[in-house]
Amino acid sequence: MTIKKFSLILIILGALFFMSCGSDCDGGTCDDLEGESGSEESKEFRIRMIGHTCNQETIHQTSLHNVGSLTVSIDSVDGVNIFRRSFAGDEIERSMNISGIDNAERAVLTISAFDVRDPNEVKWEGRVDNLTFKKGEKTAVDIILYPVSGKGCLPNPLNVPRFGHVSTLLPDGRILLTGGFISSQGKTWGAGKSVEIIDTESGEIEILAEMNEERAMHGAVALSDGSVVIFGGVRLLEVDNRPIDGYPDLPYTFNVQAITVERYMPIYPKRNMRKNNIGSVIANETQTMALNYSEMPFLPFQSYVVDDSNPAKITVYMVGGLKGTASAGFEPSDKVFAFDIVDTGIEYTLSPVREVAAGEKDTSLMPAAGFFQGSLFTVGGRGNDAGNPGAVYSPSGVTGWGDSEVPNLFYSASYMLGETLYVFGGLQKKSGENIFELEKHYAYNFRMSTGAFQRSDKRLMSWGDSLFFSDVVFNQNKNQFLVIGGAGGSENNKADMNSGSDLVQVVDINPFNVYDTSPTYRLRFNRILPRGTVGHGNRLFITGGVSSLGIGGTIVNAVEIDTTL
Repeated sequence: MTIKKFSLILIILGALFFMSCGSDCDGGTCDDLEGESGSEESKEFRIRMIGHTCNQETIHQTSLHNVGSLTVSIDSVDGVNIFRRSFAGDEIERSMNISGIDNAERAVLTISAFDVRDPNEVKWEGRVDNLTFKKGEKTAVDIILYPVSGKGCLPNPLNVPRFGHVSTLLPDGRILLTGGFISSQGKTWGAGKSVEIIDTESGEIEILAEMNEERAMHGAVALSDGSVVIFGGVRLLEVDNRPIDGYPDLPYTFNVQAITVERYMPIYPKRNMRKNNIGSVIANETQTMALNYSEMPFLPFQSYVVDDSNPAKITVYMVGGLKGTASAGFEPSDKVFAFDIVDTGIEYTLSPVREVAAGEKDTSLMPAAGFFQGSLFTVGGRGNDAGNPGAVYSPSGVTGWGDSEVPNLFYSASYMLGETLYVFGGLQKKSGENIFELEKHYAYNFRMSTGAFQRSDKRLMSWGDSLFFSDVVFNQNKNQFLVIGGAGGSENNKADMNSGSDLVQVVDINPFNVYDTSPTYRLRFNRILPRGTVGHGNRLFITGGVSSLGIGGTIVNAVEIDTTL
């Protein structure tokens, strides 16, 4: 018989808003279940329960009584079960020897937990893949069990709280967080270089090497080799009315553009593989990529669109933006630039920057934008003298899109699905006047080929008179959008548009309806400019955000999850 030992730091995530018991417990708040320091027991199988709160920087723990039993299952790479055993509640000990596991490579470990009140239904589940089991060797595993259907928080907070960052799903299921605004001085928020990665199998969040340049509101493209190309962005967010010729006064200004492109390589392989010496280690590093241009292509207030339909030549588009400086004056740009990320088979290179549809065009500031079948589509962010509220950029040139009935939106969230551009919230410029209108925070869909648009059946929910600076993700399982957080007022400060929302709003595609009750739900924190990422297992991870853009705003470090998608 083959005797196998594997060490599990088993973090069981309860169904509602639970927070981890960390290792730095004080005041006797942690009911630690491991053996005496230095004993063999403390090195083997340590189980920690998650407490029932989800407060920032708060560590709690409860007893194991919520778990009635555990089932451990191991499958081979081709899906054949090679081990399965259940443990009753009184068998879940600090140190466990598990026997009868056959030798296997690239195996998949699944642990299912049953509630003590309902022994027939799995309540929590976790999975780790690419494991190796060999006779006579210990396999050490860190695993987190997610609620099968519920909401909560990862046990560990972000190392660097941030908002306006970029969240990138990597091929192995981890989530890379880059940059974002991390500090404030008066009414100005500053971006950072920091990078961290969420290992969704273990629940651990690791700090990685910094980027070469501070940036927030930037773009990122995941490549097939596991690296990420990072480009553009800004260094400052100023909360102050900024007069821009031909535009309404902007209440929020992005300033000082990042000017480089870098290829960022996270450390590989993921945590459990590294712990067990599985696979070759790829070092964590970043390298600036050479980009040739005759005119600076990166500007504040740009929108970025990526066409990744051809993995060997991915095209990045940079739309509009704001030229100039505060001292010399600002001027909106009508330019659309593009460059290609080219896979030569040996290395990745960048093509020279080119202008798309050269010639005079309408200027734009952070329009909603997307790409479909060779054409770039933008709506909103237009000045007073714009000929159209939108435009379609194709290889043959640029064509104005839409009529005066189309809303001109700023600071909105958008998502391109097929030829339809969906836009959520934003500040709407009043037709014929140089001001923003309140109570116009709807969801819209704009059809590129026909010029038609549709408004949602009701306004998006907001505690105040507006909703903007949200994030949006698409739930493919239910054909719904989830609009996450945003600014425009909070429950406790409805009149302050700098204050953040704590809502995740669900919008059906057909019919185009906004839910003002369940499945729309409240977050544990107010989040402006958060990022939502749908990871493996169809779980939503919500990172970052700030409670208020005004003085005294708190950047959120808790990572909330939703497994009900």
